[in-house]
Amino acid sequence: MNHETKVKLAMSQMVLKAPFFAYLTLQRPVTFTETMTKTAGADARGRIYINPTFIKDRSVDEVVFLLAHEAMHVAFLHCHPSTAQGRDQRACNIAMDKVINETLIAERLGEFIEGGQRHAGAEKMTWEQLYVDPPEDDGGGGGGSGGDSGSSEMIGRSGDVGGIGDDLLPCPDGEPIGVEAETLRDQMRGELVSAANAAKMVGALSANMQRVLKDIIFPPTPWHAILERFMQSFVSSDYSWKRPNRRFVGQGIYLPSLDKQPRMGKIGLIADTSGSIGQREADAFNGHFNRIIETCMPEEVIVLSVDSEVCGVQRFEPDDFPVKWDPKGGGGTDMREGWAWFDKNETDLDCIVCLTDGLTPWPDSVNTPSIVLSTTDKVAPAAVGETVHFKV
Repeated sequence: MNHETKVKLAMSQMVLKAPFFAYLTLQRPVTFTETMTKTAGADARGRIYINPTFIKDRSVDEVVFLLAHEAMHVAFLHCHPSTAQGRDQRACNIAMDKVINETLIAERLGEFIEGGQRHAGAEKMTWEQLYVDPPEDDGGGGGGSGGDSGSSEMIGRSGDVGGIGDDLLPCPDGEPIGVEAETLRDQMRGELVSAANAAKMVGALSANMQRVLKDIIFPPTPWHAILERFMQSFVSSDYSWKRPNRRFVGQGIYLPSLDKQPRMGKIGLIADTSGSIGQREADAFNGHFNRIIETCMPEEVIVLSVDSEVCGVQRFEPDDFPVKWDPKGGGGTDMREGWAWFDKNETDLDCIVCLTDGLTPWPDSVNTPSIVLSTTDKVAPAAVGETVHFKV
């Protein structure tokens, strides 16, 4: 059986057994290539590439798994230019492969190809939760398709010619940017909705897939995106006097620093360090501090450790990234003390972010635009600011 016939049979099986995955796969043009990949891959424009030599000795069920795997990379926007956001591309690919493979195994679709990535429970996780940098040493077989990918280097691996991952391949005609990239994102969400509806009509969409699709099709607004609504003091020129060039300050010479990106001014963080906040929450808070600095590049971040009073004050600048927060406290809970401290000591803040479990009294009003990041379902009064929920 030649490779083209084998792929057609695999697609026919999906139509009969898995309409959701069939819909996603049939939308994808398939290109057979001996040069772009040693196994299989997908690019940002939604095209699937298969090496005919790789599937020569594969069963039809294995090809079903392979096609669905690559289609999910596209549908879940793994190939989209904005997804990795500066992370190690191969590490991203490995984490994504674990989620996809476990999902397909849980859905009993096709036959898993030995050598691919596995992680127990990954079908209920996001790839961000599984991301490890630097990439895990998996013997060279980091690609999603498994098989003999560990026995030979794949064109497309991070560090190889033009590649961005193991089976996330570069577009031969250039990566989509700007309007085209956003159009592709919207198109994929539309295809996911159509695929889900087609599967629901025949009762073939599992509860786990419904949960996954809900987060992709109707993603919650990231807390940092909400924070960016408060961004002020954008730098319009290439140079800024707000943060002098440190290289020359020691010589008594003050020169502007190169500043091509928009920055916030000073922001305040109120971190709940009461007895109800454990180490996991504290670690999550520290991760959010770093995310704020990385995303918004404020001139200065002032972090207050607050239980029933202000127990500690730390100051960070973008050059301090990544920061290490040293929480103080462990007593009662009164986040009002944080806002009171800022009102007394820092009156020029762009905004205040409060990270808490919400089990606290709230101020009647605040003088600085504020956002509350809550680890529970508790909501701050509207007079305080918008509440964004996040899971630890």
